[in-house]
Amino acid sequence: MTLIEAYERELADGSFCDWPGVLLLVTDAIKSPDRHRLVGLPTLLLDVAIATEAELAFVTALVAAAPTLLATVPAADAVTLAHFRGPRALGGDRLHLMVEDLDAASAMAERAGPSNGALARLQRYLFNERDKPPEAKAGNETEVFSAPGEGRECVEIVRRVSHSHVTA
Repeated sequence: MTLIEAYERELADGSFCDWPGVLLLVTDAIKSPDRHRLVGLPTLLLDVAIATEAELAFVTALVAAAPTLLATVPAADAVTLAHFRGPRALGGDRLHLMVEDLDAASAMAERAGPSNGALARLQRYLFNERDKPPEAKAGNETEVFSAPGEGRECVEIVRRVSHSHVTA
């Protein structure tokens, strides 16, 4: 008996299910006529990694059931991007999605008319690992802060707004 056969027997004997098994159950449930009422609604896949065949089958079923879909994928997630737009021989393009590289689109727009405003720089370079942002002009900076919880965040925003009115 091979190791995988022993593993599968232990799962079956204990009535257990591993992650690929869970995904298979959920994929079958999506395809069934008495599926959950949320299946079939417009869907957002926010940075969902697709690394295995079971994950790809699940996402394919979910996408097929959705009337509209928006999916985001980090540029560095080459495996998921290959599933979204890669050659069929490599398992890609099964989802039949139009893939738009927002970094490339943003770079093209920047060449047409560069915008070095604080918001444009933040949008273009915050999660961009490939390109170095241009230097910010004085007085055109963006400040990012974090606070532990919404209450403290509100206090920090009020403090900063109050401080800016005092110094202005």
